Amino acid sequence: METDSRPTAEAQGALVDRKTAARLLGVSKMHISNLIDTGQLRAFDVAGSGARYRQVRIPLSELKKFLSTRLLT
Repeated sequence: METDSRPTAEAQGALVDRKTAARLLGVSKMHISNLIDTGQLRAFDVAGSGARYRQVRIPLSELKKFLSTRLLT
C-alpha cells in the first residue's frame, strides 16, 4: 500500500475513511482497499507509530480526481 504517513495541511480538513469513501462511490470497503493498495487511489495512514491496524483516510480531492479520471475514460 502506498500511503503517506502524514496528510498535508490542505488535506487534513477533508479526509474520509474507507467506509465513507465506499458509500460515496457506491462500492465495497474492500474495493476501496484494493484501489489504495494498487495505487489507483491515494490515501494516508493516520495510525500512530506502533499501531496494530492501519487507519486509512482518503482526501475528498483524491476521490474527486479518481471519479473524474474514471468518467473520462
